[in-house]
Amino acid sequence: MSPFKTHALTALTAIMLSTPLSLVANALLNQSTTPQMVSFDLKRAIKQYSGSLAYYLPQLGSDNLSSSLLDEKANLYARVLEEELARYAQEEHAVIMVQSAIIEGAMDITPKIERRAQARMNPQGATP
Repeated sequence: MSPFKTHALTALTAIMLSTPLSLVANALLNQSTTPQMVSFDLKRAIKQYSGSLAYYLPQLGSDNLSSSLLDEKANLYARVLEEELARYAQEEHAVIMVQSAIIEGAMDITPKIERRAQARMNPQGATP
């Protein structure tokens, strides 16, 4: 075989191998650096937690429900939600938008974050 054909085959083989490898590497790198867009319904989460407090506290023996107690618990829950949202954003490489700012196309993570926050608020699995 002539030296020209040998060099041409070598170059062609190198191109045939490097192109798919470059495409795979590009896809993997772009996938890990492109943030995922998700939504969270903060108003619903706070309202639902506050409602559950108003329902469960009398059953736990707290008949005197002051608005300051409910506000204190709701504020604590809001801080826990904020921490869980920050953790989710970092772990999942996500941008979290409030649900009212999203028309469509973003995954709703509200239930997942609510479960995480509830687990932190009630580590023994007790009701609020």
